Amino acid sequence: VIVFEICGFIFPGLKSTEKRIVKMVLAGGSILAIAGVSVAYFAILRLAMPGILEYVPEGVKVNLSISATLSVILKVMLAFGMAFQMPLIVLVLVYVGLLTPAALKAYRKIMIVAIVIFAAILTPPDPISQLAMAIPLWILYEFSILVSHLVVRHKAKEAAAKKD
Repeated sequence: VIVFEICGFIFPGLKSTEKRIVKMVLAGGSILAIAGVSVAYFAILRLAMPGILEYVPEGVKVNLSISATLSVILKVMLAFGMAFQMPLIVLVLVYVGLLTPAALKAYRKIMIVAIVIFAAILTPPDPISQLAMAIPLWILYEFSILVSHLVVRHKAKEAAAKKD
């Protein structure tokens, strides 16, 4: 609702190409957020939560409260939804000219380490959930590199068309 109201305020002042770009960013962001929440729900929470509860020592009674459990579930889902916005952020930075596909390739190793650290911070402390976040983010980073080539090529075509 908030995004709809913001768009209703901003859209009248935008050109048609700018409106198209904003619509694509909003659609892409929504799709990526849904994908992130889905991975969190179906991969992390369904696999990691029972696994984490297995490590409870014998004789210790697990007393989960609904508010604490829902809080953890919502935090994990929010973290995944936000983390999956990385390709969109990369593409916006490439479109604006702050990043290039060559820079994305050059910093690939550093980004993989950063993704693993990011996943370790945002997920429960087990390697399965950390990998379940890191692997999709790495795939999304590689996908961002491919799409950034398309963005740069499209910008070059637009620049050439303006010169003619």
